[in-house]
Amino acid sequence: MVKKVLLFTGYFLFSLYGAIAQNAPISTIGVVTSYSNAATVPVTATNITNIGSFSFEIVYDQTLVIPVSVMAGPLLGGNMSVNLMNPGSILISWYTYPGITLSGSPVILNINFTKLAIGTSILNWLDNGYSCAWYDGNYNVLNDVPTSTYYLPGSLSFDSPDAPHTIAPSFNACQGTDISIPIKVTGFNNIGEVSLTLNYNGTALIYQSFTNNSGFPGLTVNGTQSGTLFISGTIPSYGTGFSLADSSILITLNFSFSSGTVNFVWFDNGVSCQYTGPPPSYIILNDTPQSTFYLNGNITGMPLPSQAGAITGPPGGNVCPGQSGVNFSVSPIQDATAYVWSLPPGASITSGEWTNNIMVSFNDTPGNGDIMVYGNNICGNGPVSPAFPVYINTPPSITSQPVSPDTVNDGAGSATFTVEAAGSVLTYQWQESPPTWSNLSNGGVYSGVFLSTLTITNPPASMNGYHYRCVVNGFCPPQAITDGEAMLSIRIVTGTESKDPHEDGDYKTLILNVNPNPVISETTLTYFLPVDGHIALEIRNIIGEKIKTLFDGNETRGSHKLRTTLQLNPGFYIVTLALQTMTKENITAKKIILQ
Repeated sequence: MVKKVLLFTGYFLFSLYGAIAQNAPISTIGVVTSYSNAATVPVTATNITNIGSFSFEIVYDQTLVIPVSVMAGPLLGGNMSVNLMNPGSILISWYTYPGITLSGSPVILNINFTKLAIGTSILNWLDNGYSCAWYDGNYNVLNDVPTSTYYLPGSLSFDSPDAPHTIAPSFNACQGTDISIPIKVTGFNNIGEVSLTLNYNGTALIYQSFTNNSGFPGLTVNGTQSGTLFISGTIPSYGTGFSLADSSILITLNFSFSSGTVNFVWFDNGVSCQYTGPPPSYIILNDTPQSTFYLNGNITGMPLPSQAGAITGPPGGNVCPGQSGVNFSVSPIQDATAYVWSLPPGASITSGEWTNNIMVSFNDTPGNGDIMVYGNNICGNGPVSPAFPVYINTPPSITSQPVSPDTVNDGAGSATFTVEAAGSVLTYQWQESPPTWSNLSNGGVYSGVFLSTLTITNPPASMNGYHYRCVVNGFCPPQAITDGEAMLSIRIVTGTESKDPHEDGDYKTLILNVNPNPVISETTLTYFLPVDGHIALEIRNIIGEKIKTLFDGNETRGSHKLRTTLQLNPGFYIVTLALQTMTKENITAKKIILQ
């Protein structure tokens, strides 16, 4: 709606009917508490832009306060009219030309009140459509709807001066010891007289003495009545009020403490707990409600911490050199406020120190040791926990490489490969090559594949030249791997062979060997002929196709040697030795080689 014209004595404000050009400033009445007989309440405004005038009506509780004057804010300027003649209502109008613009939230009014009675008066805006209004520099009425958005109320409280807040502490203490109870105060300003009464359990606490920490003149304690202390002090009438910083200790009370929990309770019957202002008037200060001004406390007897339980850590207590972030914990220890840990040499706590759950780092030195913990509080140390053994394990290392066993016959006999290793919690895995290194499993010709000794029983001729190595793992990395030089050699025998190689004084066995195998460059072939005959010494591929003839001709009975260079592509090959005797008997020997 368009607001109507307001007419106050001395000034005439008019409104140009038409569209509202802008929003009104936001007007806020302050919130003020006073302990004197007079107070000033500010009124601020936000968004003052090209403002030419305003009119306000503010209401108050006429039984508690009375306005005596209204002053314009220091930045406002202009002309103002005030009407204080209507009880419970303040009428204010103001105008200027041209319109003003002020940044921020400046004070536009200061309303001065006097006290009629103790209490709080709400200061509110009365807006009936025209009693509160703002106008721009051209006196166009500004939008101020809804009222609750643009006119924010305040209050004025007149109180009697408050007494200090008196605080008894709450804490734990060791049973069977002498203790000191500090009594602290806040708001201890310009005090002339102190009168306090403190009740407690006189069986568990026996009063001994007091210390006047504050230096308040004449402060004394009467402890003749068991379970009650009377604390008092008065500054002489010719003196001045006494003040202390907030949370200062007014007085310390000294007791002998037996056990249990003892409450400190302030007793206030009106005069038993009371403060006054300075001499000579000694005005009694407000201390209502009692629970706000007198804060009770207690003391709880604390025993030594209980026995620490078993420590939980890594399985078996096994850790590795240089390992970090290893967790150790113990169940909460009754009555403990801190946990004290002991560690093996080279170990350190990285987080959780003084708690029941710690993280530990270990240095690079293997070794063993114990971890233990006990609880601690202000009264001392509790019993220590059982030791938790820690083993800083050694990574695996090879101390002796496997070696090639003696040559075994095709499909008969056994070969063993053994590794010797050092380290903690070792495991073994044997591997075979060719074509690539692959893990072995127990079964068939293999046994002991997970032990330090691998056994190969009755290997076939196709395994001739295979290499073997062992991967050794421990509790701690890195794993250790043998050099893979150990090789299986198999003697391949075909033809007629008696159990006694010297039957009738003659050898009956055709023997062929290749060295080295696998072939490196130059190769030596040695063979034994049990009789004279024609031989064919050839190299064939794995499917039997002839690749190369090394010798084809007659040879006499006995041992022979052939040194040659085999220029072959990498792979598996078969060397064959065929013997045709004078009786047309054919004997053949084979040997698999690896190029």
